[in-house]
Amino acid sequence: MPTRRTVLNAAMATVGSGTVTAAALTPLLRRTEERAAPATALAAAAPPVEKFQLPMPVPPVLTPYSRHGGTDHYRITMRPARAEILPGVMTDVLTYDGH
Repeated sequence: MPTRRTVLNAAMATVGSGTVTAAALTPLLRRTEERAAPATALAAAAPPVEKFQLPMPVPPVLTPYSRHGGTDHYRITMRPARAEILPGVMTDVLTYDGH
């Protein structure tokens, strides 16, 4: 049967660990807020775009480099590129074969 001392020690340990965790995470949360500010500023600088008015870019159809047993095999390279997703704003993106 737990004694009152055991229960109080467990409660104090729980509260203490929560306080230490909160103190450790506070600088990280502030850093995240600071990083989000430039993105918000960029979004405010971009011209407003009405939803579903820009055409979706469609990548070209690839041709397989080989076929074995009814299975097509493709070579696809992932690489960074810059794309104009919103009119007038260039964005760094990861692409497949530059598309």
